[in-house]
Amino acid sequence: MILEEAEADDHGDSFATATPVSIGDTVPGVLTPGDEDYFEFSVSTDGSRLSVFTRGTTDAVGTLYDGNGSRLADDADSGEGDNFHIIRTLDAGRYYLRVFGSYHREAGYYSLILREAEPDDHGNTIATATSVSIGDTVPGILAARDRDFFEFSVPTDGFRLGAFTQGDTDTDGVLYDRSGSWIAHDYSSGEGSNFHVTRVLDAGTYYLEVSGGGGSYLLILEEGGTDAAGSARDTGRPGVAAVPPQGAQFRLLLTSPPHDALKY
Repeated sequence: MILEEAEADDHGDSFATATPVSIGDTVPGVLTPGDEDYFEFSVSTDGSRLSVFTRGTTDAVGTLYDGNGSRLADDADSGEGDNFHIIRTLDAGRYYLRVFGSYHREAGYYSLILREAEPDDHGNTIATATSVSIGDTVPGILAARDRDFFEFSVPTDGFRLGAFTQGDTDTDGVLYDRSGSWIAHDYSSGEGSNFHVTRVLDAGTYYLEVSGGGGSYLLILEEGGTDAAGSARDTGRPGVAAVPPQGAQFRLLLTSPPHDALKY
């Protein structure tokens, strides 16, 4: 029998023992099978947009909590390689981050980075949707759990609309009418893993929601479609989106599908 003293855990495994860090830090860490590393940090200003992610060859998963320990966001693979990447707008206060290996089996080294994120390129609600026009090609970037909303107008009754994305990001599209009621949903009828919604629409204002895996995409809206039903896969997301204010236009919202059960 060999008895030897184990190395101390580099970071605490609970809220109470979390390692204090600051925005702007890059913090090294080591995960063993079943290990969890907790970090504590503070945000000084309401409306701060924070980017938290790991780098390295270790398949790391991250969960963000508020100061009371309530879960705010989680991600598994939106970063580089198999790393997580969480972007979230936060108010002033204390927060915690939990880092662990996928399925609690992954082990290895990682670097945790906390930094201020760039402003969101497109609004994530109907009220803050980006106004676009038929014929536009609009670039976008999706962060983890991000949603991009777009607003547009159809000029005449019986207009054949084609709305789709291009690029390597796995996108999901939902089409809403002026009142925010669901019209169509598609997730993979386009090129690769892109959505492609086609519908015959009457004149008016509409919204499109775009979501999906983290990464960049191009949104294209053009005249053209198949029939009144279109080719979109209506996968059963009936309901009403957030009702837009008076005078709002039709918008496109992009959202991200759930991750691989966060590899718990």
